[in-house]
Amino acid sequence: MTKRIRLQLGSESISTVISNIFIDKYMAEANGSYVKVYIYLLRCLSDPSMDVSVSDFSEKLDETEKDIIRALKYWEKKKLLSITWDADGQICNLTITQLGGMTQEAYEEEAPLPRRRMHASQSPVLEEDVSDAGLFPAKDPEADIAPVIAPAPVVKAPNYTPSQIASLKEYDDFEQLLDYVENKLGTLNQTKLNSLAFIYEILDMNSDLIRYLYDYCAFKGKTGSAYLEKIAIDWKNKEIDTVDKARQETFSRSKECAAVKNSFGLQRSLGGLELQYISKWCQEYKMTPDLIREACDRTLIRANKPDFTYADSILKDWFNKNVTELADVKKLDEEHRNVASKTRTRQSTAAPGSSTNKFTQFPQRTYTDTDYEEIERKKLAKNKL
Repeated sequence: MTKRIRLQLGSESISTVISNIFIDKYMAEANGSYVKVYIYLLRCLSDPSMDVSVSDFSEKLDETEKDIIRALKYWEKKKLLSITWDADGQICNLTITQLGGMTQEAYEEEAPLPRRRMHASQSPVLEEDVSDAGLFPAKDPEADIAPVIAPAPVVKAPNYTPSQIASLKEYDDFEQLLDYVENKLGTLNQTKLNSLAFIYEILDMNSDLIRYLYDYCAFKGKTGSAYLEKIAIDWKNKEIDTVDKARQETFSRSKECAAVKNSFGLQRSLGGLELQYISKWCQEYKMTPDLIREACDRTLIRANKPDFTYADSILKDWFNKNVTELADVKKLDEEHRNVASKTRTRQSTAAPGSSTNKFTQFPQRTYTDTDYEEIERKKLAKNKL
């Protein structure tokens, strides 16, 4: 059972006010579920009698507890609230930025921000704290020109205590995830538990993506914690947050893709259409890396450039001729040479005197000595005339 969090504004209200600053600056770019969590949080603040917890949010909003935590962390990154965790890994304090009472001028000048303290031992009260101006983001003069936010560096996995692991197990999706990983790898020791918790909580990966991560590493036969964390951090830095993106990333690093890049001499990353071609060669044509490499080599010789369409025509022809290994290609080459050789032989052994010129394709007459004498006699007689 997660610890209950009491929110108190200090006065009752029958309405919930949402700041225009939130609508203009934050709402459009946020995930819909995150917006839902933030608005419901404001609703809870307007009713001092409401006792809330992560599980209450989960039930009310029909979201998993991890999604609720993810939403709160998102708004913390946006400086709209801050979270304090107790020794058991549960929320004990929320500091909420009151946007509703601020003018646009105050927002731009970063006026001191009111904040809410939420303590585990007592009901929180709203208080002004001029020392917390840093909770609100500074005004960026180029904010309206598509600002680019660099991802924060990822730190090494912390050492989780047994109580922290136990706290994570209270989340249904983490418990199910742990069962899935242990069914695949066996009982996890403390080091591997740390890795799983780190990927789940700190890297904030969703369960489906974590399952794919462990499936991929198990397929490669590399299930050590260091390797898992390395791949997970790489995906996080590349903003790979779905299974589809992860599949494309892992396929781009496959032996087949490496064979194509090496054969074509490509130093860049492969494009989407190029990956589709290679995927077809592997999945539909069932070609091995050696066959793909051979087709690419022949493409360079004949087309004088990397040409995926030309390579596809070669591999499609091999597929139609049931080629499954290089030995089959050698047999086809030998058959082609034999046919070509027989054609040349037939041409060279044609009847002597025969011609392929269309202007001389008529029967040849054979002359005797008598014929020549008669021709000479007629010519002499004609000259006398």
